[in-house]
Amino acid sequence: MVLRKPGKPNYTAPGAYRPIALIRTISKILSSCIADELMQLSEKHQVLPANHFGCRAGHSTSDSLHYVTKTAKDAMSKNKVVSVLFLDIKGAFPSVNLEHLIHDMCKWGVPREYTDWIIRKIGGRRTTMAFDGYDSILLTLPCSTDQGCPLSGMLFQFYNTNLLDVANTSNGEDAVAFINNTALLATASTFKVANQKLKAMMERANGGFAWAASHGCEFTVEKFALVGFTHKMQPVATPPQGTTPQAASSRKTQPVARPAIRLRNLTIKAADCHKFLGMFLDQELHFKTHAAYAIKKGMTWLDQFQCAARPSKGISA
Repeated sequence: MVLRKPGKPNYTAPGAYRPIALIRTISKILSSCIADELMQLSEKHQVLPANHFGCRAGHSTSDSLHYVTKTAKDAMSKNKVVSVLFLDIKGAFPSVNLEHLIHDMCKWGVPREYTDWIIRKIGGRRTTMAFDGYDSILLTLPCSTDQGCPLSGMLFQFYNTNLLDVANTSNGEDAVAFINNTALLATASTFKVANQKLKAMMERANGGFAWAASHGCEFTVEKFALVGFTHKMQPVATPPQGTTPQAASSRKTQPVARPAIRLRNLTIKAADCHKFLGMFLDQELHFKTHAAYAIKKGMTWLDQFQCAARPSKGISA
């Protein structure tokens, strides 16, 4: 089925729709069992790296966020800066290539009984597209895992593990992933040097773009986000245009400049904050933006509760 994405301004564009494939509920039960067994085997033999979170016991979104914030705060305590590049993989689950998936799983030592079962489950599938009363002919699916299948997240853990290998930890580089949400981290004395490390992680021979090309994935570079974490300040050279003399004299410092990074002929400007795994991470890690977001969301629910409540009947406020 093809469904509309909510809140899109233009529904004549193909990107405003999301195709979904309905799978039988009974298959989800079996997939959950296989996913649980793969998770237990990977944890027992420590197959997946420690900085790859999601679909694993004791590895949650909070752990991923703590990993990023601790790296940034440790660097701040040493008077260094951290540049973080948040990646966006276009259609992560639908882009999974079965041949590469099986190759990666065999490389990490997954027993053949599981890989053979996955080949039978994913390989040779066909589907139709249905929308507005129209049903297409049978279409062959050369790749992809099922969106919403309990096994898909665990399979993608094996599929993009090599993406974390682009970081040279001995050079102040690091990476963290939560299933398909990936962030590259670079620690240095200045943002210019840190951004050069991020650029190298993406463009070197075994870097991020090379991984995407070899695995049939595509990065949506225009959706990449760059955030520079530091508490450092710099002197104000000239007061901003429109600033009153009193304000200009009282403001002697300002946050250090966060330079942009250029990847594949596209310039990515540094943002003040970015939403990663449901939390807004601001450049100084004060979390004021996320606190305001949480309060606004809570007030919205409170207003709805008040509308549902009635003085004489109904639920109490």
